Amino acid sequence: MGRFQDKVVIITGSSNGIGQAALLDFAKEGANVVLHGLNSDRIKETEQNQKATLQKLINEPLKKWGKIDVVVNNAGLGFKTGHDLYSIENYDFVFAVNVRARLRLIELAIPHLKKTKGNTVGVSSTGAFRKPVSFYWFKNIINILEK
Repeated sequence: MGRFQDKVVIITGSSNGIGQAALLDFAKEGANVVLHGLNSDRIKETEQNQKATLQKLINEPLKKWGKIDVVVNNAGLGFKTGHDLYSIENYDFVFAVNVRARLRLIELAIPHLKKTKGNTVGVSSTGAFRKPVSFYWFKNIINILEK
C-alpha cells in the first residue's frame, strides 16, 4: 500500500516535465490522479485559464471518487506563441495562466480540501530569482501565492 493510497490528486500541467513526473510518482504511491495539460498529443484538454476547464477539474474527481485530497498547481508558461514578448496580449495571457487560473483553482478546491484536510502544492521555477528580463516576476507572484 502506497503513501497516497486512494488519495485523489489533481495535477495541472501534467502532460510533461515536473507535472508528468509528479503524476507518475503519485500513481506509484497509489493515488487516483486527475490529469491536465496543454499538450494535445499527450492530454486532450483546453487551456487552464478557461473557467469551464477549472470547474471540470474539480467536478470530475468529485463525481468519480467523492473527494479531493491534493491539488498540484504546476501549469505555467512564459509567453504566448505568436505574440511579441512585451505585448499586452502576451502579458494578459501569461497572467491569466500563471496567476489567475491558479488562484481560481485553489478557490474552487478549498471547500473540498478542508473536508479531507488536504493540501495544495505550488510549483514555481528558478525563473523567479533571475533579474527581470521578461515576465519572471510572475514566478515571484506564484511563490508568494503558494506560501
